Amino acid sequence: MELKRYLETDSKLALEKIRSIHGDDALIISTEKVGNKTEVIIGIEEKKDEKVTKPETTEPGFKKHLNNSLVTKSSASPKDPWKVLARMNNEIKTLKASMESMQIKVQKENQPISLDSLDTKVNDAGFNLQAIELNSKWQNSHIFLGIPGSGKSQIIKRIALTKIENNEAKPLIISASQEGLELDYSLANFSERNDIPLMAIRLEQLPEILPKMVAIFDLVLIEANTVSHITQPNFEKLDCNLTSHLCIAADSDIDYLSKESNIDYNLLNSVVLTRLDLCEDLPGKLLEMTNLNVKITGTSTGHKI
Repeated sequence: MELKRYLETDSKLALEKIRSIHGDDALIISTEKVGNKTEVIIGIEEKKDEKVTKPETTEPGFKKHLNNSLVTKSSASPKDPWKVLARMNNEIKTLKASMESMQIKVQKENQPISLDSLDTKVNDAGFNLQAIELNSKWQNSHIFLGIPGSGKSQIIKRIALTKIENNEAKPLIISASQEGLELDYSLANFSERNDIPLMAIRLEQLPEILPKMVAIFDLVLIEANTVSHITQPNFEKLDCNLTSHLCIAADSDIDYLSKESNIDYNLLNSVVLTRLDLCEDLPGKLLEMTNLNVKITGTSTGHKI
């Protein structure tokens, strides 16, 4: 006996199709709802001399599996059809259970990381996702590095504005670049509007100028516009406390962190995550950063300043 499977929109259509193809000789094995369709499995006598046209809805793998499992034994001859039918039903149940198990496995493999699992990874990585201007008492000097568009000036403006709102002493902002007097327009405009002192110097002048400025200002915020935006400048001779931070845009490709041979990995100990509002998959980005062993010390949130 050969099994065939038909999947139609309803049982009436399935039976009409079966009758048109196999006549009245087909034996209905099972009828079951599969989603919004009806599955009908039939048994037909195999004909050696006649070639039965295979319907489009027949599934070769399904048919082959059932045919192999239904090889007639001597104890289940055509004279005992009920034993054949019982064995076929058991094989159908086993096959369907196997298919359901495989489907569940595929769904689990394709399922994105759960939020609970992500929270655990983020906590284990020591990420601080608070606004960067609120998560520490800013003092001494801090230099912010990162590729163009990574939000360095936005971070500096937020920290400076917080100092003003808390009625603390105004910080000094330094724009340091290898090209010379190069100012970010928005940073210059912000400095003028809020009466915050701003300096533009060459990066190589920083070891000489910074110690003098630290003696005058409680807080010095430096935006580093370098040719190699992910390589920390060498300040071994710098005679003052300088903390480095790497700014990374959440919507950017950060593959360069694992591919760049010249990157100073000490920078990954203090990463500021910016442009969160532009990131289409923030959980995925956070997971990616845990895999790169970075440490997020704060974020840039809210409207631009």
